[in-house]
Amino acid sequence: MYPRWPTLKNATMLVAMLSLMTIAPAQAQENEPQPLQTDAGYFILSGGPVKKKVAKTQTTATTFGEAAGWFSLPLANLGYTVATGDTDLFNVSFTAECRLFNGGGDDYLRIRIMDTATGIPLEPYDGAQAFCSADGYATHTGTWSRRLAAGPHVFQVQFWIFDGAPAEVLTAWIDDWTFETVVYD
Repeated sequence: MYPRWPTLKNATMLVAMLSLMTIAPAQAQENEPQPLQTDAGYFILSGGPVKKKVAKTQTTATTFGEAAGWFSLPLANLGYTVATGDTDLFNVSFTAECRLFNGGGDDYLRIRIMDTATGIPLEPYDGAQAFCSADGYATHTGTWSRRLAAGPHVFQVQFWIFDGAPAEVLTAWIDDWTFETVVYD
């Protein structure tokens, strides 16, 4: 036979067990538009149910050379409009085969996802995130997030070839890519 526990002990055990198994929702972080920074910091983002998923894929290669700024990958853009009075969490992913031709040990291809409608980059963003650096074929993936306010948003994959000293003539190659976003409440 099992001994009976006093009522207070049962209630205490029940509360302790429920507190261990219950996850309290966290307040979503509001990211207000800010000027581009070189050291973005640390962010915790949370969202509710999925509202929509949008994806694009392409199997035709794109090759581009060094430039004085960011290069927008043709067709690698996704649009979504957040309803008036609302904010949505965007989780964006980009994957592609990548190769950097003629590079040295200090050369690499930088990547960022920019909301071209607002001029706000998705996080993480510090201006120097590497996507690939090798002169060999390989698939690479990155994921970015940001909570954005009401209005239209257009996400664009952008690259910048970083050519350290000594300078070489570098060319980047992107192929077989998929760009997708999942929108959360």
